[in-house]
Amino acid sequence: MIECRITDKASENAAAEKGKNLIVIVETSDWTVIPLENLVAQSDKIVAAVKNRHEAELALTVLEKGVYGILLRTDKPAVVKEVAGLVKNAAGAVNLVPFTVTRIRPVGWATGSAWTPARS
Repeated sequence: MIECRITDKASENAAAEKGKNLIVIVETSDWTVIPLENLVAQSDKIVAAVKNRHEAELALTVLEKGVYGILLRTDKPAVVKEVAGLVKNAAGAVNLVPFTVTRIRPVGWATGSAWTPARS
C-alpha cells in the first residue's frame, strides 16, 4: 500500500501506474470527477482519501463502480456518522459462497492511516 498526492496530471499518471500492482491511497486538495474517473478506469486498487460526505459519495459512485475503498480523514463524529450511513446504504446485499482456506501467510502491518474497503 502506498499514498500518493494528486497535484497534476503527472502525479495522477504515477498513481495510476502504481495502482497496477499496489493498493494506492490517493488524495488531492479538491476532488473533481475527472481525475478520479481516470484513476478508477486504470486501476481497481484505488482508495480515495476523503474529508466529507460529498467527497465520499463521489468516490463511491465514480464510473458507476466506485473506488476500491475510502479513507475518511476527519475528526468530526457527525461526518463519520454521515459517511458510515452512506457506505452502509450503498453496500447492499452480499451473496455468501462457501470457500476453503488454502494458505495463510503474514503480510505485515500497514503504517499510517487505516482504510475501509468500499467494495469487496
